[in-house]
Amino acid sequence: MATQQEQLCPHCNKPFTARRKLTFLGFPKYVCPECKKALLKPLGRGTRVFYWIFAGTAVLLSVWYTVSGRGFAIPGILAICAIFGLLEDAHLRRKA
Repeated sequence: MATQQEQLCPHCNKPFTARRKLTFLGFPKYVCPECKKALLKPLGRGTRVFYWIFAGTAVLLSVWYTVSGRGFAIPGILAICAIFGLLEDAHLRRKA
């Protein structure tokens, strides 16, 4: 359920109350009603832990598959999305 939360827009520096929506990768997103810019927040702890476990398992399985002589393997699209989500989360957490 989306909840109303007070936020401060980093673009126009005005406080606003908005509903939290989630992006495809699970990032909380708020839209400023004044300047219409989106404000992304870092992932929640549970989502972050899930992405770490999922991405780590996919990478380890790819390395195991390659080392065992079965050919070269790369992680699938879901693992790549998890890795991208972790990189974006690190970027957002560094900015905050």
